[in-house]
Amino acid sequence: MVAGPAPAYDEEYARRRHHHEASVGECKARSLERWLDRLSIRPQNETVCEIGFGGGWCLQWLQDRGSFVMGLEPVLANRDHAAALGIPPERLFTAVPLPALPCQPTLWLFQDSFEHVEDPGALVRWMASESSPEGARVLLVAPDAEAWSRRLMGRFWLHNVPDHWIHYSRRGVEDIFGRGGFRVTRRFLPVKCVIPVMAFVHAGLVLARARRLRSRRLPAWRLWVNMGEMGLLLERHADRRETAA
Repeated sequence: MVAGPAPAYDEEYARRRHHHEASVGECKARSLERWLDRLSIRPQNETVCEIGFGGGWCLQWLQDRGSFVMGLEPVLANRDHAAALGIPPERLFTAVPLPALPCQPTLWLFQDSFEHVEDPGALVRWMASESSPEGARVLLVAPDAEAWSRRLMGRFWLHNVPDHWIHYSRRGVEDIFGRGGFRVTRRFLPVKCVIPVMAFVHAGLVLARARRLRSRRLPAWRLWVNMGEMGLLLERHADRRETAA
């Protein structure tokens, strides 16, 4: 399901989505920590590449725990912010053109970013060529086109926003990654740490009234919720070969 033309990925894009707010970053890191723990993935000694890392908060969290981190991010302001958090700038890349990475990832991360990708087939082929020959995993969290919340809310679903290029079913994601030799090993329900400003950001992109409400003072409480996302862990081994697209 195509949501509409993507907006410009610029500094205003990052500002409107609060990518650089520490409270938002804390929630994103908490969510990632929970998913890694559930999947029995230890950050130590992993070589991680995050696609669409936003403000870079999860890269910082991973680096602090022993990961060698890299990332792709189209917004220059986000790359600058990640560098300010201590991520070496030479490991931060734009998404176009796809770069030659300094190290081969053992773990790829998509945290609400795969739905922004215009050519997922080309991206997965690149990932297959850049991955560690000893095997690489992909942790992917993305809106689920078959989620009950989408069926219930219809066009008011919080993921129906202009910067989501397409929404996939689990089978759709598995098919795309399967062409690059990645196979699903785990499926899970990704529960996220959310603060009010994060919910209102999404609501404000769907409803004009919510955009006005977002300017009011919001409480600081946190909730653990799922808003219609799927969670997948995929794995690729050296003996798997990319099939024809």
